[in-house]
Amino acid sequence: MTSRPYQRSQLLSWALVFVFGLLLAAMALPRLAAEVFLLRSAQTVDVLTNASGKPSRQDLDRAAKDLDWARRFSPTNPIIANQRATIDLALYDSERGRTGLDGAFSFLEQAEEEIGSALHLSSGNANLWYLLAETGARLSGPNRQVLQSLQLSYLAGPREGWVARRRLGLALRLWPLLSANTQNMVRREIATLWSLPAYRTDLARIYLGSQKPGAEALLEAIAERGGRDRFLRLIDQSGNKS
Repeated sequence: MTSRPYQRSQLLSWALVFVFGLLLAAMALPRLAAEVFLLRSAQTVDVLTNASGKPSRQDLDRAAKDLDWARRFSPTNPIIANQRATIDLALYDSERGRTGLDGAFSFLEQAEEEIGSALHLSSGNANLWYLLAETGARLSGPNRQVLQSLQLSYLAGPREGWVARRRLGLALRLWPLLSANTQNMVRREIATLWSLPAYRTDLARIYLGSQKPGAEALLEAIAERGGRDRFLRLIDQSGNKS
């Protein structure tokens, strides 16, 4: 007789554990689904972030769809907005080559909206501030907001190599317009990258894609570290420019 209440209590406990487990699974499922779509888009985003290749338009469209699905499951995740803005900038470049500027601007406007929303959640993200500066420069030219966004990117992440691979190119394009403080941060970034052999090829690529006086500023910063001759040889190997 005494075992029945105990059995009922045990069954109730197991039922509560089961229900609690279902609730946890239901709460975790959207996050897991978002992670799946983020992983699917990560390869294309990594190629763009590391400047290691040029994804096809099909790859860009597929990554954009994956990130849209990820947002449905995790609407406030700043990583999704970060990656989608990167994809939108690449889509802008692709569409500009196919239809011209008028057909491409919508991608820039979408990227700007994505970045603004993400910065409300992650205001210390150096890559987001860089993306805002890059997007603004293409939309409106190098205005005050663009220069401030670039400066904030350096303040938020002065020594983040994965951001520097793209950020430095923008900084050199805007070099004459940068404040003395921002120029000093750019010089320190160049010195840091030069001290790391893995980034020296990136510096040569950035130099070859830059115009005066930005390219001269890059060469001067490396020369101050005693690397001028070595860098010039690297440039010569990469594109025969110096």
